[in-house]
Amino acid sequence: MVSPIRRRTAMTVLSCAAFAALILALNGPYATGDADRGVEGCFSWATVPGFFYTNLNYRNQCKSSHHLRIVWSSSGEVDEEIFVRGHTSGSVWSALSAGISFVEDEGTSP
Repeated sequence: MVSPIRRRTAMTVLSCAAFAALILALNGPYATGDADRGVEGCFSWATVPGFFYTNLNYRNQCKSSHHLRIVWSSSGEVDEEIFVRGHTSGSVWSALSAGISFVEDEGTSP
């Protein structure tokens, strides 16, 4: 016979695992649609829409450092300007926005 404490612990573990699997399934790559891709100046970029967030992956393809400006589609989200060194990549995300309005290469640093 299984003790009530062991049974409760097992149910808690199973519930947490099921919840984690649900979150991963909803937020997996391309959960709400296909990626939007583009090239702007020295940058190549792609959005990865999730169920609760939008992720923007970017890569500076030039040798020199550049500023990348991201304008999110939500009016509640603040535009971002990121300094990106040459031949590097990164990502940013927004939980408030359903996507991006545009991505712009602001040029080299002064």
